[in-house]
Amino acid sequence: MTISDEEFSKVINLITQRTGNQLRDSYIMGLRRYIERKPAFDIKNESDVEDIINEATVNETYFFREEKQFDALKDYFFPEWKKAHGLVPLKIWSAASSTGEEIYSIAAFAKYLGMNVELSASDINTAVLKKLESGYFMPKTGRHFDGDEYRNIISCYLKPDGSYEFSPEFSRSIKTMQVNLYDFAFAGKVFNHPAEQNLIFIRNVFIYFDRETRGRILKGIAERALATDGYLFVSISEVASFDAEIIPSCLEKIRVGGIYCFHKKK
Repeated sequence: MTISDEEFSKVINLITQRTGNQLRDSYIMGLRRYIERKPAFDIKNESDVEDIINEATVNETYFFREEKQFDALKDYFFPEWKKAHGLVPLKIWSAASSTGEEIYSIAAFAKYLGMNVELSASDINTAVLKKLESGYFMPKTGRHFDGDEYRNIISCYLKPDGSYEFSPEFSRSIKTMQVNLYDFAFAGKVFNHPAEQNLIFIRNVFIYFDRETRGRILKGIAERALATDGYLFVSISEVASFDAEIIPSCLEKIRVGGIYCFHKKK
């Protein structure tokens, strides 16, 4: 099919209105090619719109990405939780989970270290959530390891062809949800009991939002999802994008080991 410049502009505007996502020029070109390969597309059809939003989201991820943050889990956050709370489950939310390598890394790591955890994962993209729930991952997701410890942990799930597969029981231990972070920034609700997540990972997603939207999303998550004395992790490369004026008053940026993260003050 063909789509006019005017029609395509409406599609891009709709994506931004729905998600807050500021699409890069290179991605806009790819999205247009994707639409034109389709036999038909109707901007008024919700199924077609969901398909385009799925296509517009970036889903580059792999196991144990940013290992320094996992080092901090092992050396500080997990021991401190055990010391203060014993066997009480530590609640962890992967808020931009993509295909799931992040939350599966956390799950495998927690199991390896004997941590009792309750895990949740969410994404706006319904297609990647299905991949997450399958527990099956292509070989490329295990390509980056700086330390042998992380390679050895994930190798327990390695298949002869280089792919990774987790048991259905393992996959069912992760609660999955479709969540639009842009909606959540204004008045959204994810959990039945708000402000209960002890650790929240929302990494490599803020780069796709403008400054104002970054602040709104950070504020919404901090106030309505993160527990008091909880910690929020963004990508190491994203930390500098949060200046003091958009960090909500309930959060403080702290340094733990070799990383920076946000702590919700008591």
